[in-house]
Amino acid sequence: MTFNQKHWFWALVMGLALAIMAVPAFAQDEDDCDNEDPPECDPCEEECDDSEGANRFEVYSGNVKRSVTDLRMAIQIGEHPLVFSRMHSSRSAWAVQTRSDFVFGRAGNWRHSHQWTILDDGEVNGCQSLQIIAPNGRVNYYGKKSTNDLFMTYLPGTHSRVWPDGSTNFYLYHLDGTKYHITQGGNVSNKTFRMEGFWDAYSNWYAYAYGDDGYLARVTGPNTNHFFELEYRDLEGAVPPGWVRFSYTNDQAAEVLLPGTWNDWTGTQTPMQTNSAGVWEADVELGEGFYEYKFAVRNSGSGTWQLVADPDNPLTVGPNSNSLAVVSRERIIARVSAGDGRHVDYVYDWDWNEGQKALAMRLREAQYGVGESARYDYYPAAHDQYRGMLLKSADDPHLSGMARAISYTYHTNRLYSGQIHEERLLASSQVMARL
Repeated sequence: MTFNQKHWFWALVMGLALAIMAVPAFAQDEDDCDNEDPPECDPCEEECDDSEGANRFEVYSGNVKRSVTDLRMAIQIGEHPLVFSRMHSSRSAWAVQTRSDFVFGRAGNWRHSHQWTILDDGEVNGCQSLQIIAPNGRVNYYGKKSTNDLFMTYLPGTHSRVWPDGSTNFYLYHLDGTKYHITQGGNVSNKTFRMEGFWDAYSNWYAYAYGDDGYLARVTGPNTNHFFELEYRDLEGAVPPGWVRFSYTNDQAAEVLLPGTWNDWTGTQTPMQTNSAGVWEADVELGEGFYEYKFAVRNSGSGTWQLVADPDNPLTVGPNSNSLAVVSRERIIARVSAGDGRHVDYVYDWDWNEGQKALAMRLREAQYGVGESARYDYYPAAHDQYRGMLLKSADDPHLSGMARAISYTYHTNRLYSGQIHEERLLASSQVMARL
């Protein structure tokens, strides 16, 4: 080989090497969880930004997620942007105990970016274990594997661990340096846990404050002028548990009884009393729940009884159009306000879940002002084997790309509900993805 031939040979080799180095390697799917340094957004622990138009679903579980940022502070201080986002998951999180943390209603499995559910998971190896449901609906079960362990761990959650300080404080560490503060309350037979806030990797503190009802009321960033305030409302027609007064006006009635699901529709157990104005009343002690009822009325001079729905109660349900008494302390978010004066209003309607005998509030709109709103529709509960109300369509102006306006269909012959079948463009019904 001559000198010129050698020169061109090595030039070609070096050129190929540089070209190979310039080509990006094929990486794992961006939603994979690994044990390397965490990415800028860790899908194992948080909900990543969907604003570029993706609406990812998990091919193994069939779970489809949707993340929408409703409010974002214009100026950010601290490593974590102060935002208020909603996350939807088609497959709901399992829990070890009854929960009432459905702050956007029980349709669509919505949660928000500051919503942590921490539940008592018993004691293992002499140490308290915790079930932690993250804002994106991911569930981790933390416990000590032996009495000598310093941290509570969860094998699939390799990016996080919990350190109990030996009293009533627990600290959830993430691999990116974020540290969350959890406190324990209640008593031995009724332990409660809540998230008090978190520090970023540079010790900036993000504080959570709660109202007397136990619901998250305020999220404050490192700059205390940056905050979100959360306002709540009751479920449709709800009254608190305790003595509930039923009233019915009929000055022609000779006798009125109150049959309902609490007395197995035996009205004689709950007779109503009247005053001179023809107002019939009865007080019934009721716990949390949904109770169907009617008035059994016998008019003067008649031996015939009639079942009458409550004319003062707009909630009528079921094939017999029974009136519904909603007895609940559960609350849902009505408005979120930012420290700069902007706010988002959440609009709901309700539907009766005949299979579960429960009223479900449905988030229908997120109103951003200036005529801009996100809108949602849901499948009836009867379409799902577990009687859940799954998200049917979504139109979010805060999202770009194909994910902005999309419709969903789900498999109906699976052991679990919420497994995605198809995603289609809402306007044209064009198939985007199928599983």
